[in-house]
Amino acid sequence: MKKRYYLMLSFLAMLGTTANAQWEPCPNQHIPAFTQRVVHEMVADGNTILGGCWGYMVKSTDNGNNWEVVSHPALVSNLSQYANLVRVGSRVYAGARGNGGREIYYSDDLGLSWIIDTVGMPEMNFGPVVVKPAPVELVNLNNEYIFAQLESNFVLYKKTDEVSWSVLPVPSAYKTPGDVFAIGSRLFLVTDKLIYSDDLGQTWVTPANDIPQTGTGYISNVFVDGWGFIYAAYKNFTTQVETIIVTKDMGEHWDTLNFGFNTRAVRNIFVDQTEIFVALTPGGSDTTMRIMYSPNAGKTWSDVSLDINRYFSFGHLGITSFLKNNGVLFAGTDEIGVMRQNGITGIAPASARALTVYPNPAAQKIRIGKPFHVVSDVQICDLQGRVVKRLVLQAAEEEIALDGLPAGMYLVRLMNEEGVYQAKILKD
Repeated sequence: MKKRYYLMLSFLAMLGTTANAQWEPCPNQHIPAFTQRVVHEMVADGNTILGGCWGYMVKSTDNGNNWEVVSHPALVSNLSQYANLVRVGSRVYAGARGNGGREIYYSDDLGLSWIIDTVGMPEMNFGPVVVKPAPVELVNLNNEYIFAQLESNFVLYKKTDEVSWSVLPVPSAYKTPGDVFAIGSRLFLVTDKLIYSDDLGQTWVTPANDIPQTGTGYISNVFVDGWGFIYAAYKNFTTQVETIIVTKDMGEHWDTLNFGFNTRAVRNIFVDQTEIFVALTPGGSDTTMRIMYSPNAGKTWSDVSLDINRYFSFGHLGITSFLKNNGVLFAGTDEIGVMRQNGITGIAPASARALTVYPNPAAQKIRIGKPFHVVSDVQICDLQGRVVKRLVLQAAEEEIALDGLPAGMYLVRLMNEEGVYQAKILKD
């Protein structure tokens, strides 16, 4: 989501670097042995990276070269698993679960200090005691609301400046959703199907078309890229086949990406423009975990695990999360802390390439100066970066309709397997 594209020569060189780069543990990770160096989700701001561990949180202020344990009196150590981290504006939220504590915390200074945030959270019976249900997933909605999916049948929400949590009204079939995520101001819940709400759960909509597989299945490991495309793993319980599916229109139509390892479990998905990384757990006769990589939006795939497995003592362990920061791809793991690709050391990304369009200004439509011979996804954004129109250009198609848009300045962004392009236009 953070990366843009180079000029063609640099872009091709970058693809080679990404595909051939080897993995290595980040240096100077001073993570206590108790945690088994498990690092779950990570968030970043500038050169600062925060990672959630078992019993602690860790922090690097130099983009992964040195790490230290985050220590603060508000945090419960040793028996809590900080598996969920999310940024909402400048605030970082962290969810803790486990026997040590089941709380939600927030920090306004990138982990230097923390405040417990559990007012209004419901309680549940846990054996003979009453406890707060553990947060399973934290979600940022439009940099204004924070949502918390709990291990019990609750999804909570609140504005970041509000004191108390509220319970989100959801349909009974989605009381315990498999995943919760957001695109802009739209909140999604998924199990074997997908529903969304634009009004904080007052009404829910099921997209007209659903998942392409037949039989009963389950959606997991959802990733939303910078274009609002939704990628997910879908396991068909009838065939036991697990595939990667993608929708470019908020769930109305889905495509399947075949990467050749459908008998394995998908552990994590990461998408950066046209690049896709998929972390897979061992399956069948193959006892090694793998990372599959596509440079062209899933058209072709290669195995970029290289020698990553030699760092793992247990074959069932692997990648828990991905993060790309300042041009470096990081991976949280179950056993050896944070890893990085040592072929990428912070290459500064360039802007999208210029897209030639005419006429400009335009009243009804614009034409692309040189049509592409591949299918292209197009976004038209206002000057605040909000997407106001989406469409798909077929191969050799050159017209982009501007109907329905009020007069003003817009940014036209186009993405296909050849790269990312953009142009600023004036609508009369």
